[in-house]
Amino acid sequence: MQPFFRLVQDLSFPTLPWTCPECRETIEDYDEMSFDVIAIAKEPIEFI
Repeated sequence: MQPFFRLVQDLSFPTLPWTCPECRETIEDYDEMSFDVIAIAKEPIEFI
């Protein structure tokens, strides 16, 4: 399944209520949503 929207660092969360374009379910509260977070480092990360 592809994400319905992508949160780019300069964009905000979707405005509620939000309706899913695939299943037409309406989301009234952010607690009803789940978010996957992916971070890509521009430089290698060193763990000490």
